[in-house]
Amino acid sequence: MSEPLSLLMIDSDPMRRQALRELLKDYEHVKVEAEAADFETGYHLVNQLKPSIVILDLGNPPDPGLAVIERLVVVSPHSAIFVTSDGQRTDTILQAVRAGAQEFLVRPVSQKDLLTAVQRIARQRALVTADPAEKGKIITLFGCKGGRGTTLIALNLAVALAKSFGQPVAAVDLDLQAGDLNLLFNLKPAYSIHDAAMNMDRVDALFLKSLLCDHPSGVSLLAAPQRIEEADPIQPLRISQLLSLLKASFAYVVVDTSPTYDERTLAALDVADALLLVAAPDLSSLYHTQRCLDLFDRLAYDPEKVKLLLNRCPSPPGNAEKTAQEILKRPVFWTFPEEKAVTTSLIAGEPLALGGTNSSLAAHFSTLAARLDRRERSVPFPPHMEKRKGSVAAPSRGLFNLFRRKPFSIPQSQGEEG
Repeated sequence: MSEPLSLLMIDSDPMRRQALRELLKDYEHVKVEAEAADFETGYHLVNQLKPSIVILDLGNPPDPGLAVIERLVVVSPHSAIFVTSDGQRTDTILQAVRAGAQEFLVRPVSQKDLLTAVQRIARQRALVTADPAEKGKIITLFGCKGGRGTTLIALNLAVALAKSFGQPVAAVDLDLQAGDLNLLFNLKPAYSIHDAAMNMDRVDALFLKSLLCDHPSGVSLLAAPQRIEEADPIQPLRISQLLSLLKASFAYVVVDTSPTYDERTLAALDVADALLLVAAPDLSSLYHTQRCLDLFDRLAYDPEKVKLLLNRCPSPPGNAEKTAQEILKRPVFWTFPEEKAVTTSLIAGEPLALGGTNSSLAAHFSTLAARLDRRERSVPFPPHMEKRKGSVAAPSRGLFNLFRRKPFSIPQSQGEEG
């Protein structure tokens, strides 16, 4: 580990805080940054310092502590929260986990339990901060509104990448409560992203691959939860960690998201190497797409990362593309025509990119895959599209900066976030 994990304690008892310091004093991979004797002071310190780990004593009754945990998750989503308590009531542990805690330590805390928890966080953090040069590419698809074909594009893009380049491709269904990539792939997965997120203490590349469901095309699917309520405990940090681990094992990770700006979706957008923003040529879709692009501008998002896809364009597509570019003031990266073969593909559970139909969309997906290929080979554009030079890229700082949040860093003092 190049830098020690920063740690902040919140506990009203100075003796307990001192005891924790003693347990950690010989462990060089953790640095105690600060401590607080009350929840409100602790909240403001976490908001300012963004520590790697927060150790919070839940207190009795636990309700005020649980409320603070929920606030901490908002202002510092990448801080791992350890809860200490003098009891092991199942309902209290469950409430703490649902509020955002990652570890529950019973007082008096033993050195073994504490160091085991810290080492677990260190391993997970290493997954996220590993050398990007040794990883694949995360391609996240996002549609501002449902019904724009985002999932279908994600499905066929994943298949086209696997088919075109013969490299391992993972597809991740991050529409946690309404995902149906398994149906479109015609697969019956035994496990889901819920199983991975709930077992982060044992997740490594081999274990994660065992949770994926393989498709004959060469794509491995990490499915959405089978039960709606299983989406609830999946935290944004888990999403970042899982995608980073997949990126280390697959040449491409294609992520389908829900059309919402919730924390889990933002985590996937934040770590994406390429963000494909899917829009339709109708006025409503372009309006919401403009709002989304404005958000990305305020975040100083790298314009080379955000790529606009225009789906279901009437023939000829050039007119729809021209109108979209005039409204959005952005170049369109790719257009897809309206095709009746889409319905046939959905009914059959066979991706268009496999080429089993006479649809011209199969060629579209293959060429799009080549344009997105990390080897940046020379690829022709559709006949109606001229290759354009992108504007100078601004430093990417991530979607979490909407709330002045920067993943895995300890910024200098700043004002309270809302």
